[in-house]
Amino acid sequence: MRLASSFFFIIGFIFTFATSSFAEIKTQRVFKNVFVSIANDGKSYNTTFIITPKGVIVIDPGGTPKHGKEVREQIRKHTDLPIKAVINTSYLGKATFANQVFQDADLIIAHKSAQEALGGKKGERLLEKTKKAGTSDWDTVKIFPPNFTYKNEIDLFYGGFLLEAKHGDPSFTDGDTFIFLPEHRAIITGGLALNNEFPDLSSSLIEGWIKNLYWMEDLDVEIVIPGTGEIGFKPIIIQWRHYFIDLKYYVTKMIKDGMSLEEIVPAAHKALESKYGHWDRKELLDQNIRRAYNEYKPDDKPGASGRKAL
Repeated sequence: MRLASSFFFIIGFIFTFATSSFAEIKTQRVFKNVFVSIANDGKSYNTTFIITPKGVIVIDPGGTPKHGKEVREQIRKHTDLPIKAVINTSYLGKATFANQVFQDADLIIAHKSAQEALGGKKGERLLEKTKKAGTSDWDTVKIFPPNFTYKNEIDLFYGGFLLEAKHGDPSFTDGDTFIFLPEHRAIITGGLALNNEFPDLSSSLIEGWIKNLYWMEDLDVEIVIPGTGEIGFKPIIIQWRHYFIDLKYYVTKMIKDGMSLEEIVPAAHKALESKYGHWDRKELLDQNIRRAYNEYKPDDKPGASGRKAL
């Protein structure tokens, strides 16, 4: 019976999206009161907003104030209820730089490490680096760090909705959060899983990423709302885990075979491109290979070399 009900749920899910568009986002209804604004500006994560009888919860409000304002307008197309809480899935700008648009929310929630990073020197360096990109929208960013934090896991029950915020091993950053909606069998991954896009591993740990993806995969999940790209199903997480396992496999095997970094980069690139060459941001693939080399080369502790603060 469960298999049959899941099948009809999936078919309904595919064909019943209610979609509306703005300049840089399109908003889709995933469940009755759960919407996702899908980013296509290259600067923001997908934004999920949940409309409850008591108010609205926003997850990853956007990476620019302009994006955040568009999300807010999308919310107002569906409800006039106040925005009560914002959740940031990391300290990175793609998740946090629109916090200022939602500063009237009662709570801005994130993992403790993300709050410390955004409110400290990391946040200052991140903003300075971002503003050097030269866009006028980024020039208007003001940092609004979270005002409510958690350490490992926290259950948020608000207006009849249960959201389980979870933090695992250091991976993308050391303050990543993903959100599990158990009653909807859905997961909001933040930057921990993108749909058909290579990640930026400049400040990441591959080993922790693999562990966290196994954890997400073990949950009773059907619907996956990725950090970027279209909404889909659990294979998004499975494919993402396979990528990191393949990245680790090829690089560690080549290290064991005595190859130098200069030899490993093109060889691993060729092997990985054969499987993942259709992904966006392929220019990051060589960076990913170098990151794996720095993490797994035998003369350093995992993660000790090549990691830099944003």
